[in-house]
Parts: sequence; C-alpha cells; structure tokens
Amino acid sequence: MWLLYFGVFRSADRTACSSSTASVGENRYYAVVVTDEKFKTLSTVVPGKSATTEAVAEKVAPIQPIKLLDSKTRGIYSPQTSITGQKGLPMRVELHASQGQGGGAGDYGDYYLYFATAEMGYRDGLPGVFSVEERREKTGNYLLLRGRETIEHSNGLRPMETYWFGYFGVPQLAKHTEPRAYPFTERRQDWVVGWASKAYFVDPERVTAAGGSMGAWGSTTYALRHPELYSAVYPNRPRTRQKGLPTLLNLEGPKPKVVMMDDGKTDYFERMVMVKFVTDHTADLPFYGWCCGRRDGFASWQEQLDMAKALTAAKHGFAFAWNDGDHSSGAQPMAQVTKYYPPELFARNESYPAFGNSSIDQKPGTGDPKDGDLEGGINLGFRWSEVTDEADKWSVRLANDLAKSDMTVDVTPRRCQTFKVRPGTEVQWTSSSGDKGKGHADAAGLVTVPALALKPGKDVVLTISR
Repeated sequence: MWLLYFGVFRSADRTACSSSTASVGENRYYAVVVTDEKFKTLSTVVPGKSATTEAVAEKVAPIQPIKLLDSKTRGIYSPQTSITGQKGLPMRVELHASQGQGGGAGDYGDYYLYFATAEMGYRDGLPGVFSVEERREKTGNYLLLRGRETIEHSNGLRPMETYWFGYFGVPQLAKHTEPRAYPFTERRQDWVVGWASKAYFVDPERVTAAGGSMGAWGSTTYALRHPELYSAVYPNRPRTRQKGLPTLLNLEGPKPKVVMMDDGKTDYFERMVMVKFVTDHTADLPFYGWCCGRRDGFASWQEQLDMAKALTAAKHGFAFAWNDGDHSSGAQPMAQVTKYYPPELFARNESYPAFGNSSIDQKPGTGDPKDGDLEGGINLGFRWSEVTDEADKWSVRLANDLAKSDMTVDVTPRRCQTFKVRPGTEVQWTSSSGDKGKGHADAAGLVTVPALALKPGKDVVLTISR
C-alpha cells in the first residue's frame, strides 16, 4: 500500500509542519511525497514537480461551511422550504431528540458541511452538518436551522451522541492529562447559529430554540444560559438536572463523582443543575416555555416543579403545561404554551411582562406524580400588547383569556431597554381598573406589582413609574 503525504514547509527555515491549515499568517512551501503504511518515504521532493518553488502567502481566516445542496433543488419540498432571500427574518433553532444518527438536518433547505476548529471538538477538523430552510406561516416567514449534535467517535467505530453539551475526555491539543468535560457541542452550536445568522441576514433579536427529549435538554442546559443569543426557548419534556455525561473513555469501575469542566475549576454536574442556574441568575434570561407529562419517567416530575418554583422566585418569564402522559404523550401540552407564548412574541430588544403566582394556576402537587391536578398549567392564558418602555415609566395592556372570575397575578417587567431602576428605588403603580400601590425595586433592580387584579373578558392597563 502506498500513501500520499502532503507536507508543508515554512519559508523561513523550511522545517516540516504537521498541519496544512494555516494557524498564523506565514509564507509556506508545499510538497507531496509517497510513503508506505509505516510512513517510510518512497519518493523524493522535486522542486517544480512534487513541490512548489515559490512560497505561498497564507493568512488566517474564519472557517467556512461548504454548501452541498441548495434549497431550490430539493424536489417536492423545494416550494415549501426554499430560501426566498428576505432579510430580517426571525430564526428558530431546532435541537433534535436522541436518534443515534443525529436528527433531520439535511432533509430540506440549504445543506452544509463544515470542519470545526480545535475549540469545537476532540481534534481539529471534526466534521459537522446543518441545514437552513424557510418556513411559511400566517404569522410570517421564518428560517429554521437544524444541526446534528452526533459526532464521529474518536475510535472511528460508531457515532456518539453528546447530549447537546459535549463529552468527557482529553482532546488532542489539551495541555492537561486528566479527562475533563468539554462543552464542544455548545461551542459548535454557537458557531453554526452565528454563521447562519449573518449569512442569511437573520434578525439577531428574534432567535429562539426548541427541542424534544434530548433536544429539550439542549434547549435547557445550553440555550437557556445564552440570553445574548436567544429570546425564548421551548423545551418539550426536559430534564432540568442533567445526570449523564457522554465520554470518549472506556471507564472501568465506579464512575467519578466529581467531573471538572475544561477550565479545571467548575464541577460539570453542578453546572448542569439548571434549577440552581435560574436561581442564581437574576438578570434577564430567554423566556422559558415548556411541557412534560407527570408520568414521563425519563424526566422526573419533581424536577419540573422545582424548575417552576425557581423561575417564579427569580421572577423570570415562563410558562409550564402538563398532562398525565408518559414520555411520548407528554409532548401534547406544548400546544397550550405556544398558543399564548408563540416565538414571534419575543425579541431580545423588547420588554415584556413576566407573570408569577397566578391565582388560576392549576395545582401541580408536591412532586409525587399521583398528587395534584392531572392536567394543568402555570402562567397560561395571558395576552398583552402596547408595552411602553421609557426612562420613568413602564406600562402594558394585559388580560387573561382563561379567567372565569376575578383573578390576581404578580407582574414583573422583564428585558427592559429603558425603564431601568437601581435596587431600592421607590416606584408607584396604577391600573386602569382603579387599583394602585407603591413598592421598591429588589436587590436585582426588578420591580414587581403583586396580586394585580384582572377581570374575565376585560383588559387592564398597568402603569409603573418612578
């Protein structure tokens, strides 16, 4: 067996380099030699024939994906998903469930292949794919981005799922010898979303993420912690406490109880407790709308309740719906969430009201799947419009379509662009129904109007001022 070896030489000293990818700006010579399977050289370098005689100037440039298929050539699906070229569309990022081969990226739309950097995998140049298609709905067109989190295992024998996180191991370019947990998939996803947003002139304020099952983990453990990218996330049957970790290693004996992140300072399992994350992060996060069945079995009912309590206490915007389903039928209540909180309702540069302690919330119970209402929701039925976000005033018109009698709800302005107050600042509020009160911004600078009264079938205008 003969092998072709592609060599690279620096112009300064013509010392052989191990990579053909420019990592720094240099002038380089190129040569091709033949070796056997043991890399014994079987040919010589001949300038002008098997080697360049003039140095090639190189400079570092960002990686670029290769378009393999165009949306306009995808057969019967072309009319429904072809790219129109309209600028400023919102983008929805779909994170697939566990499928072994890595989801449906490439079924429709523009289909791309890329080779990742060393920061995005256990080796430089690890391949990945994603697709971009355009969906047409009554509420307006949007782009759908679908990638694959599945990678080629380092042993070359199988694909490996990464839980939309990454994996445990020692990358080729690591400066440490002990295995660590690397968020490689999160970094790959950041790059894919960033590239697609620029290439397709996406509205950067209206990027959302959603996914079911394993994709719900990703929506929670990855997208929720990135308010600089996502305006809202929609996990369908998520785990809010991640207990697993993909690994490149063949671990024998008990698994380590403490796994450090790549920085060597952060415990992986503590990082993945998203109940703690939303508790500790009082600043704006993406709106979080999710569903789950009480008998899911894969994602426990207790962790769903813990997440709802944490989001309420931290005054984040969220909605939760459930039924008495298992991991399959538990997906159905998401329709109730998206009915009242569709993706087009949120933008990173627009304020909205976050709700909590609604008097018409159903009772989820204590955490035992047999305790509480079998079907229900938290923060469902609300609709709002006419948000005013000024330096000294914030107001909104709101109502609840599910209210059958007088009800109350806590209201907290979120993602304020102009109405920003310091902790302890005194504010006053009034409602168009005649209610009024005073309060102070909390330690995070959040202002909450407690127990705002709403009547069935009627809008109320809430105004908060300094």
